[in-house]
Amino acid sequence: MSISYFKLIILTLIIVIIQVSVIRPLGLTKAYVFADLPMALLVALLFRVQEKEAVPTGWLIGLIKDLFTSTPFGLYTLGFCLIAILFINIRRVIYARAAVRLILGGLVAVLLVEYGILTFEIFRGHYSAAAFKNLATIILLSALITALIAPIFSLILGKFHKSLGLRSQIYK
Repeated sequence: MSISYFKLIILTLIIVIIQVSVIRPLGLTKAYVFADLPMALLVALLFRVQEKEAVPTGWLIGLIKDLFTSTPFGLYTLGFCLIAILFINIRRVIYARAAVRLILGGLVAVLLVEYGILTFEIFRGHYSAAAFKNLATIILLSALITALIAPIFSLILGKFHKSLGLRSQIYK
């Protein structure tokens, strides 16, 4: 069974719109610490899609996030594709359905992508080294929150796997 990319686009658009219009303005602190819902969706999906569908799924979710954020275009797309490749390789070596794997995977995914984008922005001169400490803390807290909601996305995907064209079981 192959993933329905049309339904994935609709689901990702809904999640990104919720992220941008509801989650981001609220934030948990003045520093706008919030969960990265598209990343949590990607992490949950990467345990359910076939290997050949992982990179296109990461590309699609990253592209949609790029369209709705103010980062240089393509950074989230690239980051999400690299996370998909990383997860497929991790899935080949170590496999478990436990929520701990999803939490750790979500944490690693967000940290890699967000720190990569932050490093790129520092090299471009948009942030100083002093501002890096504050942003690093914000990214770490956001990554922890994202990691904690990844198992929830996995449960939701388990309930709606047929309508998204996914298998009921996680791939090994």
